[in-house]
Amino acid sequence: ALSAVYAYYRGGEGMLTPVLRDEPKVPALGEVMVPFHAWFRELAGQLSAGWGGSPRVQKAIRVSVGHALGFDAWRSVIREGLSDEEAVEIFVLMVGCMAGRKLPAQAESE
Repeated sequence: ALSAVYAYYRGGEGMLTPVLRDEPKVPALGEVMVPFHAWFRELAGQLSAGWGGSPRVQKAIRVSVGHALGFDAWRSVIREGLSDEEAVEIFVLMVGCMAGRKLPAQAESE
C-alpha cells in the first residue's frame, strides 16, 4: 500500500505541493480536500490495525503509520536522496520497531 501511495505522490507532486500548501488559506480548497484526508486517515487506521501491543504502543504505531503516509514525510526523505523503495523500507522498519519494542516509559513501569 505504501508503495502505491508513494507512486501517487511522485506522479502528482507538482499538483499536490501547491494544493496542500494553499489548502489552509483557501476555504473552498479545504472543502474539496476533505475526502482526500478522510481516505488517508482510514488507510492509516487499516494499516496500523492488528500489530498488537499495549494501547500506548498501538498509538505509537498509528502515529508512525500516519506519518509514513504523509506527503510531507515522503517529500522529506526523497529530498535526502532516497528512492521511493528505500523510503518504504525505512518507514516499514520504523513501524516494525514500534511494534516489537516497548516504549521507554512503558519499559520502566514493567
